[in-house]
Amino acid sequence: MQASVYRLREQGIKLPRPSPPRSGDVLLGTVDRGDKKLMQARLVNGTQDLLPPLFGALITRVTRNGMVIQGAEMSSRVAGSSKARVATHRQTWWVLVMCNSADGIDVLDEIANGEEPLFPEPTPDASPPAWQRARGA
Repeated sequence: MQASVYRLREQGIKLPRPSPPRSGDVLLGTVDRGDKKLMQARLVNGTQDLLPPLFGALITRVTRNGMVIQGAEMSSRVAGSSKARVATHRQTWWVLVMCNSADGIDVLDEIANGEEPLFPEPTPDASPPAWQRARGA
């Protein structure tokens, strides 16, 4: 999913304000780490990671504007160091999901600006969505 990610920690320490956003595709999936399967969150642009991946990723909050993902970030203790010199730190991402309404307006931009999003009125002859038909609404 296309999103802007704000990192809320630096080397495990909570930042006074979120870092500047990085935009790309957020991918969630499992990865094998030895004998364990961990959930992993990545922010990518094609095949390139834009941020270090989060291991043990857990979605802790979902709102109208996005979600919060917490996990562990691994980084080299020394630039160019060997694999054995890796530090693991807590990390939290605030993920602002980019979505467009049917008429091409970014609804989340309207919400961020304090505006009430305007959705196009459905045409009278349009059938209700499948989930409404299934519930008998």
